[in-house]
Amino acid sequence: MPYTNLRALISNPFSQVVISLAVGLAIGISQMVLPPIIAPLLLVAAIGAAIALKFPETILIANIIGYSTIMDVNAIPLIPIGFGSLNLLDLGLVGLLALVAVRRAVQKDFTVQMDALGVSLMIFLGMMLLSTVLGLITGTTVLDQATTEIRYVGYYASYFVVSHLIQGERQLQIIIRTFLMLAVFVAVMMVAQFLVGYENQIIYGRIEEFAQDGTDVEGIARIIPAGRYLILVGFMSFTALLAFPERAVFFRRTRFLAWLMLGIGILLTFNRNFWVSSAIVTFLFLVVLDSRRRSYLIMFMLRMAAIAFVVIGGIFVVAPESELAATITTIVGRFTSTFKAETFNARYDNEARTSSLEWRRIENEYAMEYIWPPRIFGLGMGAAYRPVVPELDDGDIEQEGIYYIHNSHFWIMIKTGIVGYLALLSFKLIAVGRGVVYWRKVRVIYSPIVMGFSISLVGILFSAIVDPILTDLTWTPIAGLIIGLNEVIIRTQALEPEEAEAPEPSRQVARRRMSSAATTQ
Repeated sequence: MPYTNLRALISNPFSQVVISLAVGLAIGISQMVLPPIIAPLLLVAAIGAAIALKFPETILIANIIGYSTIMDVNAIPLIPIGFGSLNLLDLGLVGLLALVAVRRAVQKDFTVQMDALGVSLMIFLGMMLLSTVLGLITGTTVLDQATTEIRYVGYYASYFVVSHLIQGERQLQIIIRTFLMLAVFVAVMMVAQFLVGYENQIIYGRIEEFAQDGTDVEGIARIIPAGRYLILVGFMSFTALLAFPERAVFFRRTRFLAWLMLGIGILLTFNRNFWVSSAIVTFLFLVVLDSRRRSYLIMFMLRMAAIAFVVIGGIFVVAPESELAATITTIVGRFTSTFKAETFNARYDNEARTSSLEWRRIENEYAMEYIWPPRIFGLGMGAAYRPVVPELDDGDIEQEGIYYIHNSHFWIMIKTGIVGYLALLSFKLIAVGRGVVYWRKVRVIYSPIVMGFSISLVGILFSAIVDPILTDLTWTPIAGLIIGLNEVIIRTQALEPEEAEAPEPSRQVARRRMSSAATTQ
């Protein structure tokens, strides 16, 4: 009789002997035929696969640590696969997806959920691959560049891993707590980097002297780590947590300090789109929340505004020439520059480079050639969409710029076509809608998580207009994880609509029930 449970198969003594012999034989052969570095990596991968079988959440957390914190992902060794290369984290994701397929094949009670979220994501991934194949055939893209971008965007598929392999309460708690703690850790390290200065880099990312309108601001560090999107989602999530006075929520005692640290981290990026996105998401929280929690969050924000006014005013009175005062002045200047006309058309320095917003406008002009009229298929991942432009391309980025566009909505449209873009947009908007509908219907400990994760996607989609978030390897594992976690929480905890909307019995109803019971007796 065939096995219907994969773990039962592995726990069988005979199976264990066979697996041990096979692994030993594979290691011996690999030592003889493979380069010296490959065999140990394969052994590590095999051990990781064994861990993932029992604890798939470890691989998901490892992806966040490896791609979306302060680590240099380039330090992870690559393993050639014939038409490209994969690193150990890539192999971990592939292994977990394979585990989903194997469990579907051998476990009768294991079903693959293909709801609206799953279908839209499958359409997107399918159009991405199909457009790339057509691009390789027609010559609009090249294999090396295409495989790199496919690797990056392919991490959206971690949604399937989360939604099918993460089911238990323990797994949910571990992933959510670790995810939020990693966000706070990145923010703490950003503050540490700011204190030591941009000359002494201690975290991976863009660590540089901040420049406003082409002029360096002496002594002010701009810090954009790999974990920039992690702290953005973390800040929005902790804002949601602050609206829930209940004792049961995550990080009840430390959420204010975490929120404050994450807010400082977002300021230190000097990314205007992060600031605006955070404001938009906070406003949406106020719209979605019930009146009691809305009032709670408004009062918190008013108190924080008053405290900030006093603290900042004190800094400028006591130490107006300090580095801290200069940083605050620079942040305010950076924000107000968004509303100045010269920000959009200024040209500065001797190399005739453009301002960052003007840079994006020029990119968008080239992109429109492939966006309108809409095309069913894109140019393929890795395709170049414009020639070298002297105003934009110089030095080391010349070869990369022709593939790169800040507007990641346009990036997806150009390379996967309008169908692929609409499918990815649907994937995220459906996740937003489900979170808005169901956050009240899950246990209170998860309510701010569901609301925070889902509505934060609106901020991400806004930032994607000027930031290539949607195709960035530092974002895609986060997106798959938080959308998958929300879906697991909703599936396992949300009540039926009739049950969720039924209020507690009124006094009149209770009296009628009591009268009916007395008559029966």
